[in-house]
Amino acid sequence: MQASNTIEIQFGGGPGGNNARLRRSGSQCGRALRIAKEPRRWKPRFQERSRRLQAIVQAAAANRLDSNSVWLLDNLRLIRGNEKETRQLPRSLRRFALAVDETGELVPRVCCVAREYLTAAKDQFSEEGLTCFLEGYLRESDLAMGEIWALIPGSGRRL
Repeated sequence: MQASNTIEIQFGGGPGGNNARLRRSGSQCGRALRIAKEPRRWKPRFQERSRRLQAIVQAAAANRLDSNSVWLLDNLRLIRGNEKETRQLPRSLRRFALAVDETGELVPRVCCVAREYLTAAKDQFSEEGLTCFLEGYLRESDLAMGEIWALIPGSGRRL
């Protein structure tokens, strides 16, 4: 018997139904995502989201007996910190390729990939799940190394 010089690397742990599903979802995303050929005209809509958050906080403050309102007000500092971090994210995303999302809007490709991963993972982030999703995606399309690194903090919240 002749020795093989081929090494097989399996990402994301052993075979599992969830891992296989995430790989298929990644492959579908890689095939379906359209890269924009237009100049960079992406403008995030953080002001609108910031106003929405402020309205939610005001409603929670007015209803302090509701357990959800209490939780929101108790965690407001953490939420505001994440909001600030999210507002700073566009500076790093400007250098990435743009794609057309499901609404027809131009957004950084990495945001589309993160959304698709979170949808496929039912909003449950895990390194193993992201690895499986990316394995499927990279079989169909390319991502820059910076985009892969940007997915990790971006996947912790809906982009």
